[in-house]
Amino acid sequence: VTQTDSTMHPHQAEVTIGNIRFNSYDLGGHVQARKTWSDYCGTVDGIIFMVDAADPDRIKEAKTELDSLLAMPELKNVPFVVFGNKVDKKGSLKEDELRENLGLLYHQTYGKDPARKNEGARPVEVFMCSVVKRVGYAEGFQWLSSFIK
Repeated sequence: VTQTDSTMHPHQAEVTIGNIRFNSYDLGGHVQARKTWSDYCGTVDGIIFMVDAADPDRIKEAKTELDSLLAMPELKNVPFVVFGNKVDKKGSLKEDELRENLGLLYHQTYGKDPARKNEGARPVEVFMCSVVKRVGYAEGFQWLSSFIK
């Protein structure tokens, strides 16, 4: 969570938020890294998909990749947290804009309160954050933890 540079090589990290410990694999999002994503899909309990909300030129590309992951049969029941990162930067997309661009409108996602889910929605939810400023991502991890037993 403290890394601020783009991921150049996949690596494993342990993230602890509150009393919850996540064993994570940061695979990166550049074209070469995407080729390895499917190698990890069969053994994951959740997906964190981070989008640069300050780079609207790449949102279409992010949507294509997210749609591809959501279409994978082995991830059908896996919860997805979609983080809109870099909200601290001027001109970054707001949550409504990010949702619209990614096709993840409020009524189509699970809901931020797992106890009051949107009926028929897949476990996918959008959270806005700034990793650099250390805000917003804890909520996404807490949401994800409600699906992991």
